[in-house]
Amino acid sequence: MKRVSTTPRWLLFHYQLPVRASKASVSIWFRLESLGALALKNSVHVLPHSSGAGKELDGIKRDIIGRKGRASIVVRDRPDGISSQELTALFLDARRKDYQSLRADASWLLRLWKAHPLDSIGDRRQRLLQFFRARFTRIDATDFFRAKGREEAAVMVAKLAHFVEQA
Repeated sequence: MKRVSTTPRWLLFHYQLPVRASKASVSIWFRLESLGALALKNSVHVLPHSSGAGKELDGIKRDIIGRKGRASIVVRDRPDGISSQELTALFLDARRKDYQSLRADASWLLRLWKAHPLDSIGDRRQRLLQFFRARFTRIDATDFFRAKGREEAAVMVAKLAHFVEQA
């Protein structure tokens, strides 16, 4: 998804699934999470407005309606009860935590590989490196406001790649 301007409009996504649709609930939650949506309440999520996010939410909405649920998408300049600045801060904090977690996990793995070089050989290193690169890419795609910690996480993934290439 594209970065948004400094004064975003917001997409509010409200949905309700039938009571016995727990598998569908998990699926919907995962899809919203992968878009970078933040939960304001149990079934109300928010994203910065963009055409890409709107199309993705439309697809989720169709899926929910197909499962006999209800869903709506509303565009607002300022959602009720929270300012745009507060929402932006929530997005920044969420991505900062994601980058921090990635950096910590990659750092731990690098220390493990250095301490036990024979335990981390061959394809397993490559697969783990691909996993960390993909994780970074997913976080970066939902970093709408350029959160702190991005560069540090990128450096740590690059250190993993360097270690793998040197082995």
